[in-house]
Amino acid sequence: MLSKLFFAPKAFIVKDNKVLVIRESATHPTNTHAGEYSLIGGRIGDEEPWQDGFAREVKEEIGSTVKIIQPLYVSESFNEVSDEKWHIIRCFFLCELADDQDYQIVLSTEHDHFKWIDPANFQNEGIISNEYGAFEAYLNP
Repeated sequence: MLSKLFFAPKAFIVKDNKVLVIRESATHPTNTHAGEYSLIGGRIGDEEPWQDGFAREVKEEIGSTVKIIQPLYVSESFNEVSDEKWHIIRCFFLCELADDQDYQIVLSTEHDHFKWIDPANFQNEGIISNEYGAFEAYLNP
């Protein structure tokens, strides 16, 4: 069986030395990480420019826009989801909420909670393990 290849940009949003994470709800379509926290972002659609897809994902997930500061980390995973093989390449970007945002977070129905965490404590915050590398890259530049 061939794998589907996905590019998934992720926003590592920092404010006051805290990082924004969101928790996947049980109503998420893939329901692969229900109850776990992750960074904001996701898979880009076919023939969708990555910048447009990234902005769409951020807006859908937290109702805000971000400003990219710099690339932070790249990772990949091989998963099986709904009887399909997925190869996901994630590019994590250090970001801040756009200037016009008042730190108002409005979650999609795919997520049920958000919190700002101390990045040094990420392993105790219920973060999806495939995102650990981004936290380690942030903490050890």
